[in-house]
Amino acid sequence: MIEIGADLVTETVIDGKLGQLVLGVVAAKLSYKQKGFEENVTIALNGLKKRDERVEKALNDDNYQFVQNILFPIMFDYVIDESEKEEISIIINVFDNAMQPKYNNDEQLIRIYFDILKELRINELMFFIENYDPDKYKRELK
Repeated sequence: MIEIGADLVTETVIDGKLGQLVLGVVAAKLSYKQKGFEENVTIALNGLKKRDERVEKALNDDNYQFVQNILFPIMFDYVIDESEKEEISIIINVFDNAMQPKYNNDEQLIRIYFDILKELRINELMFFIENYDPDKYKRELK
C-alpha cells in the first residue's frame, strides 16, 4: 500500500527537495493509517473471538448469507475507520446483537444504528449507557 502511494507521488510531483518532502509525508501518513488499520482489525477480531460461542449460536442457515455478505462487511467498514479504540468493542456488540432474530436481517435498520454509533463519541455513549433507565422512561410516558 505504501509503495502504491509512493509511486503515485513520484510520478506526479516535481523532482527535487519538494518531491522528497512530499514522498516522506505521504509514506509517513500511509504507514500511520496502515498501523491504525491493523490495530483496529486486531481489536475487532479479539472482540469477536471472546464472543465466539454466542456468535456461533446466533448464526444459522437463515441469516448466514446476510451476516457474511452484509453485516460483517458493514461492521468492518466502521471498525477500520474508528478513531476511538474503545468504541470498537461497542461496534462488536452491535454486530453481535444485529444477528438476533428480532432484527430480522433488516439492513436499513442496522445501517442506521451503525451511522448513529459512528457520530457519537465514547464519552457520549458511556453517558447514555450509565444514565439510561428504560423503566423510568416507560413510567414517564404513561
